[in-house]
Amino acid sequence: MGRFLLVASTIDVGALRASLRDDHAGAYASFEGWVRDHNQGQAVAGLSYQ
Repeated sequence: MGRFLLVASTIDVGALRASLRDDHAGAYASFEGWVRDHNQGQAVAGLSYQ
């Protein structure tokens, strides 16, 4: 598998889930998150991951 996309448009999660459907697979797991525009009273300027 090993594929990914970077997009600026809305992602159709339902269509992606349907494309992964396989009767041999035991599960499907996903995560969807949003970045808030303020944190502790200040505007969020960027993100960093550790």
